[in-house]
Amino acid sequence: MKKYKEVVVPEKKTTVSDGDFCDICGQNLAYDGNNRRNCYDRTSVEIKYETGEIYPEGGTYKIWETDICPKCFEEKVRPALETLGAVFRFYTLDV
Repeated sequence: MKKYKEVVVPEKKTTVSDGDFCDICGQNLAYDGNNRRNCYDRTSVEIKYETGEIYPEGGTYKIWETDICPKCFEEKVRPALETLGAVFRFYTLDV
């Protein structure tokens, strides 16, 4: 979930993004605990459902997505989905 804050610019007030936060625990996704993630950290969670029809002349496409931190995914989301019967595939990429 994106959170926003108001920033006062001389003669103008505007709203800017205050970062992305976990929808479950509220953790700032740019941080791992109290430490900011470095540029080499590839830890991310993507949970998204896409549906619709797209033709050359147009169409309708809907996306449902949520922001989840790695800790909540490991401790809450993955176990809940496995309880429902989901099977996760694990693999390693060497780049």
